[in-house]
Amino acid sequence: ETRDITENLRKLPWDNAKVVGYLVRCLGKMVKGKFSTLPRIAKVIATLGPYHEVFVIQVVDNLIEDLRVCLEDRQKVVLQAQVMNMVLLGELFKRNVVDSKLIFDTLYCCIFLNVENPNRTNDSFRVTSSKRSTNAGRKSKRTRAGNRGRGREARID
Repeated sequence: ETRDITENLRKLPWDNAKVVGYLVRCLGKMVKGKFSTLPRIAKVIATLGPYHEVFVIQVVDNLIEDLRVCLEDRQKVVLQAQVMNMVLLGELFKRNVVDSKLIFDTLYCCIFLNVENPNRTNDSFRVTSSKRSTNAGRKSKRTRAGNRGRGREARID
């Protein structure tokens, strides 16, 4: 299935910059589709890589730029696109299109971009770290006990 697609894509006039730009935009829109198509998209990109390196560089560059925009614009609408972009980046790594340095740089960016912004209270995508109290080593369980209906919690150590 992907072999037929790549054979047809290789027949396109790759000398025309408009065609290459159109293909880059189309692949960017395909990420907004179904989750199950991401490995196939990565396979098409990896198959075209040896023949059209500039195209692959543009696709990866657009992917990283979309990730950065999603990280800076913290709307819940873009969270699904952000996850899809991360999965596609992982699929491209699995197919040796990108190297581990790009993966770690992107992970670093996901963790530390705009950390000082105090308005990010409900951030469901970022990995956050917080300083724990001195009781971090002790396990504790919280149960609802006592004042039922008032929502008070009793701590059981």
